[in-house]
Amino acid sequence: MTIRIGIAGIGFMGMVHYLTYRKLRGAKVVALCEQDPVRLSGDWRSIKGNFGPPGEMMELGNVARYSEIEQLADDTNVDLVDVCLPPGLHAQATIAALRAGKHVFCEKPIALSAADAVKMCAAAEKAGRLLLIGHVLPFFPEYRFALEAARSGKYGKLLGGHFKRVISDPQWLPRFYDPEHTGGPMLDLHVHDAHFIRLLFGMPKAVNTAGRMRGAVVEQFTTQFVFDDADLVVTASSGVIRQQGRPFTHAFEIYFERAP
Repeated sequence: MTIRIGIAGIGFMGMVHYLTYRKLRGAKVVALCEQDPVRLSGDWRSIKGNFGPPGEMMELGNVARYSEIEQLADDTNVDLVDVCLPPGLHAQATIAALRAGKHVFCEKPIALSAADAVKMCAAAEKAGRLLLIGHVLPFFPEYRFALEAARSGKYGKLLGGHFKRVISDPQWLPRFYDPEHTGGPMLDLHVHDAHFIRLLFGMPKAVNTAGRMRGAVVEQFTTQFVFDDADLVVTASSGVIRQQGRPFTHAFEIYFERAP
């Protein structure tokens, strides 16, 4: 069986997803949705990111192309809609696709508000369709090893960890720091580590964060996660640094009772 995919949003992540699907058996991109006519034509040279390949001219062949999410959602040749739009548009696009009977893979964060996230989950349940969110860290080999080691008890009790995720200023994204559009680095970046910390340690009872603001959102920060288990010492540092020579870095350490 081949899953027929329609991608909504041709920015950096939309491009990365498109290139990845081309390598996968059982998946085929059959439609694209993008309001920029240049990118919809296959000219992706303006696409930039902190890592990964640069944008290039893309031969799209017979891939269907739409400028509105409703058009993509109504395409009967599409089984799943992959939402790679700015987070402020996730709820609108996801709910439209679910109501049209499509499964949805949505990039993180699920939404910019808890209320929108609840609406998206409710729409998936009502439609009887899958809603998948792109929290990818558990599928990276090093993070998968850490999670399996923690759950197996091989090294004794898990005592804590520190997590780091820092990027240079994404100057090609003019609305990155808009709380109603992208949400800034806490929602766009740190959400990866927040999700993984939940998997490892459970739900914290409190968080304490100190950092530097940039307009209405935090730019760079460090967070301490507080748990009922007082033995757990868990921290994370994330955000944007104004050093363009350091485009992307992520790392972690986790601490066990008996690790070698």
